[in-house]
Amino acid sequence: LTLPVTLVAFVILLCIIVFFHEYGHFSVARLLGVRVDVFSIGFGKTLARWRDKHGTEWRIAMLPLGGYVKFFGDAGPASNASAEVEAEHRREEHHATTQFPKPGQEHEIGRGMSAEERAVCFHFKPVWVRALVVAAGPVANFILAIVIFAGLLMTFGNVVGEPKVGSVQAGSAAEAVGFQPGDLILSANGQKVETFSDLSVIIRLNSGETLRFEVERAGQMIGIEATPRRQVMQDAFGNDVEMGVLGVVGDENAFHFVRYGPADALKGAVS
Repeated sequence: LTLPVTLVAFVILLCIIVFFHEYGHFSVARLLGVRVDVFSIGFGKTLARWRDKHGTEWRIAMLPLGGYVKFFGDAGPASNASAEVEAEHRREEHHATTQFPKPGQEHEIGRGMSAEERAVCFHFKPVWVRALVVAAGPVANFILAIVIFAGLLMTFGNVVGEPKVGSVQAGSAAEAVGFQPGDLILSANGQKVETFSDLSVIIRLNSGETLRFEVERAGQMIGIEATPRRQVMQDAFGNDVEMGVLGVVGDENAFHFVRYGPADALKGAVS
């Protein structure tokens, strides 16, 4: 059942993501006075359609592998200008047509349209309006991702590994400078360390450089200087890569479950 469940889940998820992406374009376009002719989820043959009070036709199409918003004046889903708009863009036969008018040419280019039509046509809107409409889709996806992650953090929480040393590898840089099991590493070169993953990233990126660690040991604060050694290790995909190695292993019992409140969940989701 894994394959069909995965495929169905993929299609459902893609439809949700596409809807929010296109709704970002749609909502900002309507807010800024651009007429939207079609809002479609999916491509191909239309399975269902209805029209709202603003004249936008909403569609659900046969192939749920995308979607689009078609603005007034578009020839198709890619927001390329229609033949009528393109014709107005030609000043001479040998000049190339353009999707957008050049500054100052709006009146000449739009002479085949009524004033009311030019006012709601995407292709004759100011650059800042078009830029906001185009950017609204990706921004909507970022907002959706933040909402999803915040919901997960508030509902299910997260497992956090404290930067506590479980063991020290023999012959390592950590053993040479006196790291001991039970040490809680609080910072490295003034950078706060909150999880063992944070510590791993700092060490891997600073091979050959002397780092000063602030460590809590048996209730006492001590400073330890150590230089991660550059070694060849295997990454998560089995590739050999060079990275800094200190030689400390995290305490497998130093993990705790954290459930986030709304403010912390939003902060974590944005991160």
